[in-house]
Amino acid sequence: MDGKTLSLIDYLKRPNPRVNSDSSWEGTNTASTTDTHMVPRQIVEWKDFTHDTLQAIYGDILKVEILEQDPPDFGRHLPFHLLHIQDEDSLEALLVRWNNAVVSYALSVTPCQNNISSGGYRPNEIHMARGGHGWIPNIPDKKSVRPDWAGITDRLTHQNEKMPRRKCYVSILPGDSKLSTKWRSSLDPEDAEFKRPFFQIFKYCELAKVRYGYLLTQEELVVVRVSRREQEETSDSDAPRRMSNRQLRNKVKEGQRAIHNPEDEGIGIYRVLEFKSIPWEDEAGTAGDNLSINLALWWLHMMAAKERSIKASYGDLCEEYLTDHQKSMKAASEVRDTSARRGKGCRKKNKRQRAEESDNEERMEPSRKVRRSFGYPMQID
Repeated sequence: MDGKTLSLIDYLKRPNPRVNSDSSWEGTNTASTTDTHMVPRQIVEWKDFTHDTLQAIYGDILKVEILEQDPPDFGRHLPFHLLHIQDEDSLEALLVRWNNAVVSYALSVTPCQNNISSGGYRPNEIHMARGGHGWIPNIPDKKSVRPDWAGITDRLTHQNEKMPRRKCYVSILPGDSKLSTKWRSSLDPEDAEFKRPFFQIFKYCELAKVRYGYLLTQEELVVVRVSRREQEETSDSDAPRRMSNRQLRNKVKEGQRAIHNPEDEGIGIYRVLEFKSIPWEDEAGTAGDNLSINLALWWLHMMAAKERSIKASYGDLCEEYLTDHQKSMKAASEVRDTSARRGKGCRKKNKRQRAEESDNEERMEPSRKVRRSFGYPMQID
C-alpha cells in the first residue's frame, strides 16, 4: 500500500485488461422473442453523449478525490482464464470481476449533488448488478423478463403479480452482453445481424419503462437511449408511417418471433434508438479526453438515477441534468464572458479612436500645429 488517493475520473479511466478472443464463438446471435410493434423505426447516432458533455455535467464531482486511500484495484491479479473469452458466460465472468466491481464501487463513493428529484436516487443507492437481481416483472403473456445486466436500486419495491414469492429490485438501467465475434456496432446498418441486439435492448427499455440501456462486448460498450411518440396522421408521403402487416412480418423474418402486446394495438407509435460506441481499448490512453467504458457506465447509472422516463424527444443533456446551482453558475459565467467581450471591444475602440486622432493631427495645417506647439499666435510666412 502506497497510501495514494485517486480522483473519481482517474479511477474510472483505469485501462481495461487486454483480452484474448482467438477462441471466441462466431456465428449469429440467437433470435429473441420481441414484439414486432416494439422495434425502433430509426437507429441513429447519439450525438451529445461525449466527454465534453460529461465534464459539463459531472466535471466537479469527477475531480473529487476518493476519500479512501488505496481504493480497490479490481484489475490487479485477474486470473488468466478470465482474459480468455470463449462464450458469453466467460465474457460475463470477466465483466463481473472488472467492470461491474469498478462501477459499483465508484457509485458507492460518489458525492450526492443534493438535487434528488421525485423518483430519483442517490448514487450510493444504485448499483450495477446481474440481471437476476433486476427482473422486469408483470409482462403481458410472460411472467417476467431478465436482461443480462441491470442498474438496480436498493429498494425491493417491485413484486411480481404472477409470481408473488419473487421480489425484485427496481431496475432502472437494463444491459445485455454480446460477443464481439458475433456482433459489432460497425456492422452494415441494413444487415439483420446489426439490428437484432438493438431490437432486444430496445424491448428491455420499453418493458422496464426506462430510456437508457447498453450492450457490452469484449471490444466495445454501446450506450443506448430510446424515445417514442404517438404518430400523427399526415398526408406527407415522406413522413414515417405505422408499419403495415407485411412490414411486421418482414421484421419477424429478420429473426424476431412476435409476441402479443395489447398496449400497442391500434396505436401508431414512432420509436427511435440512439447509440454511441465506446471502445474497450482506448488508443489515446487514459489521459486523453476520451470516454472509457467504466466512465460511460458510471455516467449512464448517474443519469438513470435522476431521470429515466421515456419521452417523445429529448433536449440538450446539459440542460436536463445540470443542477440549479450549476445552471446559475453557468449563466453567471456567460454574463461575465459577455461583459469581458464588450469591455475588450470598448478598449479596442478607444485605441482605434486615439490612433485616428493622432492621424488627424498629422494632417492639420502648419499654422495650427505651430500655434498649438507654442501656445500663442505666430505669423508664418
